[in-house]
Amino acid sequence: MEVLLDFHYSEYWADPNKLEIPKAWLPKFYNLEVLEDSIYNYTFKTLEKLEVKNVLPEMMQVGNETNSMILQKDTKPAEMNWSRNGYL
Repeated sequence: MEVLLDFHYSEYWADPNKLEIPKAWLPKFYNLEVLEDSIYNYTFKTLEKLEVKNVLPEMMQVGNETNSMILQKDTKPAEMNWSRNGYL
């Protein structure tokens, strides 16, 4: 069986109307370079830990419900900013 690992970068269960930024990353909300680095490092370290245990997934994706902004500061959906979402 192949495994698909789906990263949801959210404080709570992610759905199209609630993609709330993790509290630890909230101070980085306006600094896209630091926020991007945080996402990268979290993803890399997670995959690295899985590799050590020999359980790397065959596929991975970033979220499955990104109909609005990822890593929102508020619980209400923000207007889509494609360049920000793409950068992150």
